Amino acid sequence: MNSNGGSKSRPRTASTGKAANNGAGPYLIVSFLFVAMFLGLIAYLVYFNVVRKEEFLNSSYNTRQNNYAERVIRGTIYSADGQELAKTTTDENGDEVRTYPFGSLFAQVVGYTGKGNSGLESSYNYMLMESHTSKLKQVKNEFSDAKNPGDSLYTTLNTTLQQAAADALDGYRGAVVVLEAKTGRVLANVSNPVFNPNTIDEDWEALNADDESGVFLNRGLQGRYPPGSTFKIVTSLAYLRQNGTLDGFSFDCDGELTAGNYTIHCSGGEVHGPEDFAGAFAHSCNSAFAQIGLGLDKDAFRSLADSLYLNSRLDLELPTSKSSFDLDSTTADALVMQTSIGQGDTLVTPMEMALIASAVANDGEMIKPRYVDNIVSADGQAVKTFYKESLGTVMSESEANTLTELMKGVVQSGTAVSLSDLPYNIAGKTGTAEILSTEEKDYLVSFIGFAPLDTPQVVVYVVVDRPNVEEQADSSYAQYIAQAILDEILPYMNIYPDEETEETTKLWDGFKGVLRLDDSEVEVNEPIVQTEGSETGTDNAQDIEVVQDESGSSEEYNDEESDGVASENAGYEETVSEDVSDEEDTSSDTSNEEDTSNQDESTYEEDEGE
Repeated sequence: MNSNGGSKSRPRTASTGKAANNGAGPYLIVSFLFVAMFLGLIAYLVYFNVVRKEEFLNSSYNTRQNNYAERVIRGTIYSADGQELAKTTTDENGDEVRTYPFGSLFAQVVGYTGKGNSGLESSYNYMLMESHTSKLKQVKNEFSDAKNPGDSLYTTLNTTLQQAAADALDGYRGAVVVLEAKTGRVLANVSNPVFNPNTIDEDWEALNADDESGVFLNRGLQGRYPPGSTFKIVTSLAYLRQNGTLDGFSFDCDGELTAGNYTIHCSGGEVHGPEDFAGAFAHSCNSAFAQIGLGLDKDAFRSLADSLYLNSRLDLELPTSKSSFDLDSTTADALVMQTSIGQGDTLVTPMEMALIASAVANDGEMIKPRYVDNIVSADGQAVKTFYKESLGTVMSESEANTLTELMKGVVQSGTAVSLSDLPYNIAGKTGTAEILSTEEKDYLVSFIGFAPLDTPQVVVYVVVDRPNVEEQADSSYAQYIAQAILDEILPYMNIYPDEETEETTKLWDGFKGVLRLDDSEVEVNEPIVQTEGSETGTDNAQDIEVVQDESGSSEEYNDEESDGVASENAGYEETVSEDVSDEEDTSSDTSNEEDTSNQDESTYEEDEGE
């Protein structure tokens, strides 16, 4: 008590305020959590409704598609030249039927409906089931219980060029990709074998029972192949970037190169003698390029490959497989040598190689390929237009010009010299790989190029699995196909020779050789393209499992000699063959990563030597 007899008062503190604040703390935390969750939910909905809208609307699991089908007649898919590639008709019972006027010609790229969807029919499923016809017409259709016409798709594909590519490929297992160099528009995309989308329901069981044909596979986008000597374009770029110039390079080729216990041969052991870089590229000297590879910075080589999308899946309208390139500072010399000539672990899709060639043709800029130009309503109004899209500058203009000169030399005086007589200037490169899974020596051959040389308009990539000629390793066969395509494409695009030239003999017409049919040989004095119905060799090979050795054990490449043109791959044999070193190690890389029903898989021995 104080002096006044009263009670002693306690000092005032802020404890009451603190207690109040402490009590509100948990509520604030919970409030912030709820706000964060709410904002996250909004972001989630925005992401799926904006970023991934088309993906989910196009999904075959989306039951809303049935509602669209009840109200909208599926739109038509057109070619760039105005031809109907897919349309909806009505049968005698009044039922809607999806028909494909060109049958199997656009089978993998346009796709099918009925047993699910594939191709552009799948990628643009939702757009084809939307209707942007006039509101007045939609109201009238609503009152008359009639369906609205769906929007139509105008593709970049050209029926004339697609037919030319298909005719040239002539039913062989393989692929052709044709790009418009400056825009990335896909003018043709042929893949063999094919199916008829008009009879997909009737043929479904049989097509799926044949698990070796890979008939649903679009090989231009999903087939993964060893690039062979076509990859020397990339190796050359790596050397040029590391050294700044090709000047000063020299190599004295004696027909083989050994690093440690590993030996690689040029084609048939051919001795090229002293070569500069252009000569080594034109003659596709394996020994020179193996030596070039050994001198490259491996990490920089890998970085270059990554910049060229060799380890990325291309984000296109249609499913694609991922090309692969595996090299780093720990890679053994044996695999470095293989990789430098387009073998080893390297696998590419035809579209990937076409992209690299288009970058060379475009002064270093890589243009994203596209299959569609416009989406148009039934009234003819543009709903959506697609434009050129750049993937970036992957090489300098100077580097692109240097590579162009190298590819020009291949046609003028190298392994593709048979194309030099054509009235167009062409830049190109050839490639070959041996298939291990067949009893006979069977080959895969390829060609990549662009034309005209001064103002490139088209890029062509051709890959053929087992051309039906005796000398399969002669990559001239792929050149024949490329020439047949260019003969059709260039005039069609109003590209003509600058000067009048004497009529040149077409490679098809000038070929005379031996044609193999069912293990028999027939002398031919006619074009080597088979007629419809003729056999095209065995189909029991699988489509691309590349076997390679990374151990560096004693092993030699054995090259094949071509008739007139050197074969392009310096092949090597491993434990999958009977006559190989006991010390060899094997590994495999299977192709066709996409789940596309039937996908064939073949095993290739790289036989690079052109």
